[in-house]
Parts: sequence; structure tokens; C-alpha cells
Amino acid sequence: MKKQLSLILFFLLLGAISALAQEKRHNLSLSIGGPVGGYRYIGSDNDYYQQYGNDLKSLYKDTESVSSGTALMLGYSYRLNRYFALGGDLAYGMYSQTITPGAAKTHRDTREYDAFVFSFLPNGKVYYYSDEGFDVYLRAGIGAEFSTGSRDGNRWRTAWQITPLGIHVGKKFYYIGELGVGTEYIVRMGIGYSF
Repeated sequence: MKKQLSLILFFLLLGAISALAQEKRHNLSLSIGGPVGGYRYIGSDNDYYQQYGNDLKSLYKDTESVSSGTALMLGYSYRLNRYFALGGDLAYGMYSQTITPGAAKTHRDTREYDAFVFSFLPNGKVYYYSDEGFDVYLRAGIGAEFSTGSRDGNRWRTAWQITPLGIHVGKKFYYIGELGVGTEYIVRMGIGYSF
């Protein structure tokens, strides 16, 4: 009787492990995101305020500021059930900002600034729709980032991201596409692996 009970328990355990293995709860991803406004990391124009006095409206008339950035992200998530997952992203971003004074501001030169950002962002996912090989989800997270740049030096800040629309297409290997807002990206694309 003990031998039969042990055999039954063994097959139940084997079935449970097999079901979990087929479910592929763990996900690893590698992606690129952007564009993100570099001013978020590089800083404000306070040095212009201090250098050129109180007439701020005329000082800034026709001034252009162009920012750009790209982040490379390594992500992990654990699927709790059909509707929820928890995970996190490690990101490395490179950002630049070019400030060009207006035509009347010939006493200033164009300035360029660069920054490098490292961040860790724990996050959660809520799946709107989930079918074999196709998922649509919302993702949100908050964490910390460290930036080092030619303008603001080294500093710690809060990292955050809200992604109202994310899509996974594929089973074991899958593609990622996301649209969101936050410190990491507006558009994110990449690949992933489920196990």
C-alpha cells in the first residue's frame, strides 16, 4: 500500500512540475527604448539665469532645446497567474541635450551636454488579454536611477515608468513592443525568452 501511495504521489508531483514547466512563468528580455528627453537627466537652464540677469523672458525668447536618449534594458518577470506578473528592469541610458540660443542671443554659444544613466525599476504587469503566444498588458513601476553627466555631475533620482500598452508575441522566444511614459522610454522594442 505504501509503495502504491508513493507511486501515486510521485506521478502527481511529476504532473505538477510538468504543468509548471509548460506554463513558462519566468521571462527574460533584452530591449531598447527611447526617445526620452535628455533634460530629465541633464538638468535645467539655471546657469543661464544666473549668468545673464533678471530679464528671463527676453533671454529665453527663440531659444531651442533639443534632447534625445536611448536606453538598453535587461528585464525579468515572474508570471504569478493568468492576470499578474512581478519583475524588474536594469537599464543603461545615454542622453544628450543641445541648447541653441535664439537669433537675438548672439552673446551665447550653442551648448551640448551628455549624461549616462543606470537604473533599477521593480514593476508589475496586469494582463488585459492572454492567449498562447500573444499577450496584451499594462506595466507600471517605480525605482531608482543614478546619473552622471557633463552638466549636473553625479546624482540619484527616482525612476518611474507607466506603460498602458505592451504586447508579447511568441511562445518560448517572443517579441516585445510597448508604448509608455516615464524615465526609461516612450517606445520599447525587444526580444524575450520564457522558461
